[in-house]
Amino acid sequence: PNPRWPTIFALDPHPRKPHMWLHIQVDPSDDLWVTTCGENVHEPLEAAAEILAQERENLLSIAQRLIDPNMGRSPASAKNREETWQDAFDQVGLRCDLASDSAVGRALLDEYLRPDQYREQPRVHIHPSCGAVVDQLKRYSWDNFRTRDERGTKEVPRDKYDDYPTLLKYVMNSNPSFSVLREGAPIIKRTGTRRRGY
Repeated sequence: PNPRWPTIFALDPHPRKPHMWLHIQVDPSDDLWVTTCGENVHEPLEAAAEILAQERENLLSIAQRLIDPNMGRSPASAKNREETWQDAFDQVGLRCDLASDSAVGRALLDEYLRPDQYREQPRVHIHPSCGAVVDQLKRYSWDNFRTRDERGTKEVPRDKYDDYPTLLKYVMNSNPSFSVLREGAPIIKRTGTRRRGY
């Protein structure tokens, strides 16, 4: 991990499976570097402690935090239906924005995984310690249907092996840019004289 590169944290909470997350750095060429991944079956407090320890250990500069929009707004427990997963992680120090669930991110990820014609390498790089991310990307597939009537209008990925690929899709939907994450969005200025409205 490079402490000078901005990092995007993506989280997929779950009541019955482990909470899963990625730390993805954006380099000055806008390539993505998956530096750490993790999963934790405990409550948000214990999961947040592990996540924050990873960030301190790797000197990560967090520029953005994203959470799965479907699970993020769902109830975190059966006892308190008012508290969502987003609220639960917010209370333990991980303030996350709801990610975009658009299918565009999947197409962008496919593009980033293809080798660049000039550099002859993909634009997504995965640290060797994140073998689970590579395993899920290799096994990520579309759901198959037995009959034509069962098929929906859109193809849907299988639930198995989709956690890390879906987190990558959320990051791609956020349109990660080194300059925007590091310095903020540019201020748009208009040239010419300003007209006054009456």
